Amino acid sequence: MNKILRPKIELICQYCKNQFYVYPSRANKAKYCSYICAAKGRPKRYKKNALRPYRNGRMEWAYRLIAEKVLGRLLKKGEHVHHINTDRTDNRNSNLLICSHAYHRLIHCRMKRLKQI
Repeated sequence: MNKILRPKIELICQYCKNQFYVYPSRANKAKYCSYICAAKGRPKRYKKNALRPYRNGRMEWAYRLIAEKVLGRLLKKGEHVHHINTDRTDNRNSNLLICSHAYHRLIHCRMKRLKQI
């Protein structure tokens, strides 16, 4: 069975300026040639003080560290930390809520619905 070869479009990586090829359907979205260039080239959505060194030199979100300190234990797999006022830089104990993934999604869905009204 012969496969139909789709033509690819040549683009230039916004970070390293190398050429790379993508299918026409990805041409509008593709900006970087690799995950590494994308991570380095994308603007950061968090402030520099939001990340702190933690556990074997890995970087960890500051709000997770604060939540773990308040709980007195590590967060379990599947536990999420929600910022009640939706400001990621506001890491006060009173602004953090620890919840399951499903409940966290429910909160965001309801908040999105309220914004549309």
